[in-house]
Amino acid sequence: MRSHPLEFSLFYPEFPHNNHVETLSPTPKPPTSARRTG
Repeated sequence: MRSHPLEFSLFYPEFPHNNHVETLSPTPKPPTSARRTG
């Protein structure tokens, strides 16, 4: 799960790593939807 900080942030935008997600996607999905996909 914690293989890559970037990937981790994608699934959990709430984390401080969200800074990277914002650049990739302007509207990060909530952790709930991410859990559904994962």
